[in-house]
Amino acid sequence: MVRRVLESPTDNVNRVFFDMSGRLTLTGESGLAAMAFDPQYGAGNRYVYVTYLSNNPHELRLSRFTANST
Repeated sequence: MVRRVLESPTDNVNRVFFDMSGRLTLTGESGLAAMAFDPQYGAGNRYVYVTYLSNNPHELRLSRFTANST
């Protein structure tokens, strides 16, 4: 689970930004490998790229997701 970074010291809202727990294998050295924001994130799109070891079938994947606007 990835939580959003606070935008200011007075912002105390704790929101989940990204939850892939149902797609991941969480044993050994597996799970979420990397996460990157598209260069145009916020300006033209809300794409997030993630590499992870999936739980079914057991394979390394690169996926693109679109974040919600909130």
